[in-house]
Amino acid sequence: MKQNYIKYKKNSFYSILDKTMFFTWIKNINCIENFEGIGDELYLNLVQRQLSYNDIKDLIALMYRYKIKMYQLQPLITEENKLAAAPWKKQIYKSIL
Repeated sequence: MKQNYIKYKKNSFYSILDKTMFFTWIKNINCIENFEGIGDELYLNLVQRQLSYNDIKDLIALMYRYKIKMYQLQPLITEENKLAAAPWKKQIYKSIL
């Protein structure tokens, strides 16, 4: 199975409501099974299936808003969901330095 999590290096939220909305959002994305914090990192554990077009769109929206590195989506892109990722190719296929 491919990568089944997205790692988020915790940063500052703009307000208490911003933090609340982040956690509400990740709880409502269908392909995020659960999450866990380890040190200053948060792991968004994904479902054990190929991600749909809508899954990728939801993840991109979250990742863009909260500045999560989008290259983590690269191994999750398939023929079925690649159109969702097309506008974000530059961020998703960015080389890891």
